Amino acid sequence: VGARLFDDHVELIVSDTGIGLSELEQTKLFDRYFRAEGVRQSTIHGSGLGLTISRDIVRRHGGDLVVSSALGVGTTFTASIPRAR
Repeated sequence: VGARLFDDHVELIVSDTGIGLSELEQTKLFDRYFRAEGVRQSTIHGSGLGLTISRDIVRRHGGDLVVSSALGVGTTFTASIPRAR
């Protein structure tokens, strides 16, 4: 978990070294009810709404939430939010 401060925005970063996500999964990750294959085959419960809601909250504050991932390497989520003036 980390943060970076820029002149016009703040970035909140959450990274892991887990199994990662395929390119196809990354394109669908913020779709309502989408659950990645690795999660569907596990005992992790969920409805697939958390990332959709999280991105909506960040966007309502004028920012965006993006993902970067590589299979077998891990995943990084970055929320970029404008700084208050």
